[in-house]
Amino acid sequence: MAEQYDADVVVIGSGASGGRFQRKDFWTHVKGWQRAERLRRGEQPPPFCPDRAEQPYTTVADRPFDLTPWCD
Repeated sequence: MAEQYDADVVVIGSGASGGRFQRKDFWTHVKGWQRAERLRRGEQPPPFCPDRAEQPYTTVADRPFDLTPWCD
């Protein structure tokens, strides 16, 4: 069996998406003027609908709050 060793690794340039995203679909870091321009062109940001099973949250019993009412 070959000898095993640990090595530090740095990945440069791919980002969190691995380089597989389209800029037109990427809305989280656009500047205000870029957002306005995209909206003028008729583009819409993707809906933000977290999976409630994967992203659970709780509220105080007498103060219910729905984080994403448009997702149902």
